[in-house]
Order: sequence, then C-alpha cells, then structure tokens
Amino acid sequence: MTMSTTGPSSTQPVPLSHDEIVGRHRSLEKNMVAFKPRDTVNAVTQALRAFEDATRSEREHLFKTGMFTTKVDQQAASWLADRYEHLLLLARSSITRAFGTEDVDNGLRAQSCALALLLSGHAMKWRRIAGCRADADAHEWTHQIFRTSVAFQVDAVVLQVRIEEQQVDATVEALYVRSLLLDRLAAGNVLPRRLEILDNWLAAWMSALWLNRSASPDEPTLGINTNNPQRGLTPHVAGDGAHLFFGLKPLQRQLDRVIREFHLGRVFPGWGLGAQAPVEDHVGTIEILEREMIIVENAQRQKAQRGKRVSFGTNSVVGVFFGFKEICELAFSQSRLHSMAGGGGELGIRNAINLADVSEGGLGLDMMDEDARKVQVGELVAIRLEKGRPCVIGVVVRKSGLQRPTATLVGVKLFSKSPVWSTMERVDEATNTWQPTEGILIAGPAADGFADSLIVSDKTYVANSPMAVTLGGQTFELALRRVREQGSGWRMAAFDAVAVA
Repeated sequence: MTMSTTGPSSTQPVPLSHDEIVGRHRSLEKNMVAFKPRDTVNAVTQALRAFEDATRSEREHLFKTGMFTTKVDQQAASWLADRYEHLLLLARSSITRAFGTEDVDNGLRAQSCALALLLSGHAMKWRRIAGCRADADAHEWTHQIFRTSVAFQVDAVVLQVRIEEQQVDATVEALYVRSLLLDRLAAGNVLPRRLEILDNWLAAWMSALWLNRSASPDEPTLGINTNNPQRGLTPHVAGDGAHLFFGLKPLQRQLDRVIREFHLGRVFPGWGLGAQAPVEDHVGTIEILEREMIIVENAQRQKAQRGKRVSFGTNSVVGVFFGFKEICELAFSQSRLHSMAGGGGELGIRNAINLADVSEGGLGLDMMDEDARKVQVGELVAIRLEKGRPCVIGVVVRKSGLQRPTATLVGVKLFSKSPVWSTMERVDEATNTWQPTEGILIAGPAADGFADSLIVSDKTYVANSPMAVTLGGQTFELALRRVREQGSGWRMAAFDAVAVA
C-alpha cells in the first residue's frame, strides 16, 4: 500500500501564498463530506504533500535562522503549526469514514491510521517549535487511533509513507512510537534544528520503532498506558499500569550507527531539512538521546536525583532581564536594585513574571504563553528574586505548559547566585589596540579558581584573545579559553588570569 505517489515531483511547485493554502484546506474540509472513504484518505494525503512542497523553502529558512528570535519567524512557525493541526483534524475525520463503513478494506484503514499518526507527529513537533501549548487531547487521540488499528489488526501493515520527500517503509505502530518519542524527547528544551534532526533520524529508524507486549528485565524500557489520556511514553516501573513497552536497545543500536557515520565524516541519514544543520547541532542531538537513555535507566533503578525544591517566594513577582546586552545595562544597575521591575522590552514581553519554584541548580518562571513564546531555549537571563538583592544568572533550558491555561513554565539552569559584572578591555586584533568592553564573572566551585568562567558577547569572544579587568584595585590580564556554554549573543568561556604588577 502507498499513501502517496512515489518519488518527489520533477517540476517545481507553483508558489502559493499563506491565504491560498488556508483557502485550499478549508475548501477540502467543506467538500470532504461528499467524498467516499478512499477519496477522503487520498485527498488529505495529497493535501499534505502539496502543503509541504509549497512550504519547503519557508521551513528551510526557519531552520537556518535557528533560534526563531524575530517576530516574522515566530509568526511563520505558528502558522505552520496551525496548518499541520488543521490537516491532522482532516485526517482524524478520514479515520471515522474508513472505519465507519463496512465495505472498506483493511488496507485503506491502515492508510487512514498511518496518515493521522504521521500528522500527529508533525503537529506536535511544530507546536513545540512554535512555542505553542500542547494540544490537551493529543495523547488521547493518538492512543485511540492506535487502539483502533490493533482492534482491526492493521497495526502491522507495512506502508510507504512520504517524509521529507523520501519514501519510508513504516507501520502504524512505528508511526505511533515516532509521535510519542517526539513528544517525550522534545519536551520544550530542544532547539528547533535539533528537533528536526531527531525527526529525520526517527524516520530513517522506522524499522526499529516497535512495541513489546511485556517488559524486558534487562534493558531500559519506556512504558505506555493507552487508557491514560494524559500520559505518553514514561520510564517503566512495576505497577505503573503500562501494558505496551518500548525497549531502548534497538534505539541505542541505531544511535551507534549515526555516531559511526559521523566519525567517518558523513551526516546521517544524508537527507531532510536537518542535514544542512551545523555540526554542533548534530553533536547536540546525539547528546539528547544519550542523556535520555541515562535518564530512563536511572529512573528504573530508582537512582534519579533531583534538587530539593524550596517554597520561599514562589508565586511572587520577580524581575527578569533577557540577553547579554540588557543584563549588562540593567540587571546590575543601582537604580534597579530595589525594584522588581524587569526587562524584556525589546523582546515584547508585557506581563509580570512569577517565580514558580527553585532548586539547588535551577528555577522555574511562570510566564504567560504570549510572552514565553518570545523567549528561546539558550537565552541568557538574570533574575532578581528579592528587592535589594543581586540578580542570579542562568540560561533557559526548557519550556513546558503549566496546568492552568495560558501559562508556560520556563526552566532556567543557574550559572551563579552571585555574578559580578565589570567593565573590561580587550585587544582589537584589527588595530592591535585596547578597546573597552564588558563581561560577567562567574565563580566556580574550586577554591583555586580553576572552574571560574567569564560571560562575554559573542562578538567579543575570540579564543586565546587577551583581555584585562581591574577588581579591587588589582589589574588582571585574562586569556579566554574553551567555551563552556553558549547561546544567542553570548559565550561563557573558561579563562586563565595573571595579576599585573
């Protein structure tokens, strides 16, 4: 069975405007009521293909920009998420038609389930990329579609599915696992390019995405309870109610294959929008999967450690400053020391930000969805927790929906509770002269200063470049070394320091 015509189109698609694409989807939705079940499935399949052909260059541009920091990019990502959601609704409707008619063959029923689960993964991915709240009913729908495919014994039918202009052999079960894995692995803390790379890998790994009906005692395993409408894949422990299981050994073997290719200088799988991403994004995606496997294994061994949460000041307004430039200008200003007024004006943040929770190594910010969408993973932030107290500093590592509507939890990994801002000088290599700059000193845990770091703008950072700072009347010459952390507009680097007599 095939879900679409084979092979990419040999002619360039006629460019369509956003309005024209929306109009076509609405027209299809209106006319589908008169279609036969097979025509319904085929029409939605062709609509998906036409949409992806028409938006490929736009999606490619978004992944090249990487961080989605402009309003235009944010609007484009939200529009793409909405289009995938609409097509998903049409695909769900086609399932109702395919299973509600007695004379429909099981091949078509398998196609309808596969199409809906393929779009379920697409829609979930783009909602994450756009920073939108996850669909509250997404898990329930996904589980229901898979349960239906199992009841009619079409879950193991092999189909050809078009993903990124590639024809991929897949089953309904594999597409179900792909959707749940994307949901788990994205989790609000994966950069858009890396999420796309990960999805390209999953598409190429379809043969390894299968479920077991019993848990293996000798491998890390994720469990699924399809009767729990809010639950996806979670680390399996005895008594959790799971009745389907995904062992991670096949995934580990596939990841090893990616790493081998990478060491040979080849990007796996060599196609898809993620193929052109910088090398560091491929390395970062490998780390995401390796970290996930460790998390699952530790959870099953009941060794997962979490920082102790404290409740002081939670749900209170805090002052938050965004980006290296704004932090240097405002976060350390004496005029702001006794105020909880934050920044974010250039980003367009309008609402007050509350402290949701605090741990030893991080904290959570309660933000309105419309503001949280403007804050990207990798953003440098400084937070004033109390009036008259210095700001703490860290980086945004996660965004996820809160239980209450229109709110997002923004997770921040703390670098320091007592950062030190200072004016500095650096050598301009073009003119070989000292030029003024600024940086934020981060004290590490080692008494000898070995783990100390310096945060500078990305324009200032040059490996091994000389810098100078005066602290407490003593001048030090610094040499910036390897980058420990980085994000849009900033670098946090190790450094060597020598006191100048």
